[in-house]
Amino acid sequence: DCTAHIYELDGGSCLAQLCGHFGQVYACCFSPDYSELVTASEDRSARIWSVATGTCTQQLQSQGEVYSAVFSHSGKMVVTASQDGFARLWLGSNGELLWSFKHDGEIYLATFSCDDRLVVTASEDHTAALINSQTGECELRLDGHRA
Repeated sequence: DCTAHIYELDGGSCLAQLCGHFGQVYACCFSPDYSELVTASEDRSARIWSVATGTCTQQLQSQGEVYSAVFSHSGKMVVTASQDGFARLWLGSNGELLWSFKHDGEIYLATFSCDDRLVVTASEDHTAALINSQTGECELRLDGHRA
């Protein structure tokens, strides 16, 4: 139904319904302080939501379906993985695109290392890449997975 829901752990009541996507919601992730939630969607966007109000505070637009969206451990950045083969790093506070990194196939997942120094991606091109989060430069490409 193109929405995400936030549920209370004790009792399971719905605390918020996040409406605004125009396609399936594939993934979601809380910010480290739980004040925000980021969602990834078939509608070619990731959206950052205020948990307190349930309102969308930022829309991060892509050229393909967004399969994953993850906050950095600092909570300042969001990385997205997309059908168009790009991992994109965004500033969460204003939605500014900091860099994009291209694989030769769809990117299914992108996430941060524990110290936020690296972004790791997993792609349909049978590779994973370790990308410097400050520069967007690939530090290491891991090859060898085969279908």
